[in-house]
Amino acid sequence: MRNGEKGFNTIELIISIALITIIGLGSYMVTHQTMTINSKGQSKMTVVTQAENAGYWIILDAQMAENITTDDLTSPNFIIISWTDWDVLGLNSVYHTSTYYFDDLADGIGILMRRHWSSAGANETSIVGEYIYYEPTDPGNTSSATYQSPELTVRIVTEYKGTIEKREYKITQRPNYDW
Repeated sequence: MRNGEKGFNTIELIISIALITIIGLGSYMVTHQTMTINSKGQSKMTVVTQAENAGYWIILDAQMAENITTDDLTSPNFIIISWTDWDVLGLNSVYHTSTYYFDDLADGIGILMRRHWSSAGANETSIVGEYIYYEPTDPGNTSSATYQSPELTVRIVTEYKGTIEKREYKITQRPNYDW
């Protein structure tokens, strides 16, 4: 170096490299934590949404039910709900059946489906919940349904990326009014 010129000495270089390393490490840790929390939040929202959606559809059907079957169903059937939409004169009544069953079960996780049939011509199938845990050999933790008139009790267990949500619904029929 020429006289009068200044530069960095070794200690100053080591300190600046150490500071840059600390700042970089801190930025990495903040980014990693943010991504981890975001991923866990998304998993939680997924399981909650799927459990609530399945419960919503079952509640709608069960409140109108005249007949609910949960016992002695062959796999993959879960619940069968039947009801009648009566017209004023009773001449054009429409009969409905909704069958809830599991599809694509793998390691106890599957899709809860709803097959709706009516005497008016409806014959539709829809997904009501994904990531539903159904393993009859694990009765304490699995999704289940029991009917003890007048109450249907449904437990929906969802699992996605290690996040588990359990929801229990106790559903009674809407009262019938005589006109």
